Amino acid sequence: MVEPENNTFLSPVKINAGKKALAHIPFELAAMGAESPLLITTKVLVKRKAVRKVIDGLMDSGVPIGIYDNIGEYAHMKTVLRLAEFFQDGGFDAIIPLGSGSVMHTAKILNLAVTENTVDLMPFTVNGDQTIRRLSPHMAIPACSGDGYETTSMAFVDDLTFSSPLLMPHVVMLDPEVFISEDPMKTISGAMSALTHAVEGFVGPAKNPFVDAYTYTAIQMMVHHLSEALGGGRRWKVARSTVAAAETMAGCTFSNVPPGLTHILGMAVGRKAVCSQGICMGILLPYVLDHLSTRDDFFVDSLLLPMAGPETFALTSSELRTGKALTLIQELQYSLYESTKGKLPMTLEDVGLQKDQLKPMVASLAECTSSDVIGESCLMILERAFHGDPIDLN
Repeated sequence: MVEPENNTFLSPVKINAGKKALAHIPFELAAMGAESPLLITTKVLVKRKAVRKVIDGLMDSGVPIGIYDNIGEYAHMKTVLRLAEFFQDGGFDAIIPLGSGSVMHTAKILNLAVTENTVDLMPFTVNGDQTIRRLSPHMAIPACSGDGYETTSMAFVDDLTFSSPLLMPHVVMLDPEVFISEDPMKTISGAMSALTHAVEGFVGPAKNPFVDAYTYTAIQMMVHHLSEALGGGRRWKVARSTVAAAETMAGCTFSNVPPGLTHILGMAVGRKAVCSQGICMGILLPYVLDHLSTRDDFFVDSLLLPMAGPETFALTSSELRTGKALTLIQELQYSLYESTKGKLPMTLEDVGLQKDQLKPMVASLAECTSSDVIGESCLMILERAFHGDPIDLN
């Protein structure tokens, strides 16, 4: 790998992780100049006492906190605008989303709405002409299956996409005490989405030493702890918070590199599938990497280093490293398949896709993306993943 002459990496997110991390909430709020935060979350997390853990973290600090617990499964603009009115009427000055997915996306755009003091947010979308400026204090607390988008520069509300580094939270608190057990499929979906972003950042042409530092660690943590994080063991909360830390780092990286081919295809397939986009990315990842391994501007063989460690990497001849790395990805997928008792889809056919949908999907992608790899090779990848064709690992 030849290092680029100039390296750029932006990560304004402070990460506070580990046991008793929640005890630092008052300090972090004070450091941001916040005195009256609004916690937004779901009724499930209230019922599972995760909210109580956050409130306990504020105990004896004298910091008043408001709570809104009616966030649904998806982020909607009507919820954002209702919350913006609640935020302003209540005199709040900071936002603390507790949860994942829709909670985090809602928090980002709520912050935009209250900072700009407007109900018209269309000009701030990726297709708009308004620049997002510095936003109010924002502390994110993942408490269930995330996908790394929590710490990215992106947010999705209804069918609108927003993108700016200023949407990233100022602080992320990762404490095993607030993680709840849930459907393993949700955990796998979020983790595979984040793993895809980390892997594509690590092997892609936009890699640099800063990207490597985040992605290398994220891949290691994900590979070694994901199975245990599915629940059932004594240390599953610690494993889950470790995976959450990896998702956080993957999200920071995703904001610094262009979306990779697995991400692009996974998002497209996920819109047609009966399961999440993260599951689709997991299916596609080894096939995309196998294809990209033939290109000089991708470094798929280097993936063996974070996945297997320096000793295995050093003992494996250079021509066998790519195959061994792909083997480890497939072994991870199979272990997750066994953990879900065969419920995890392993092919695109398993996710409800029809083969005659593949060509129109590729044609549609070619019209809306600038990627130079969309075309016949893209169709070949989808067809191989549809059938679950074996990969030549030699």
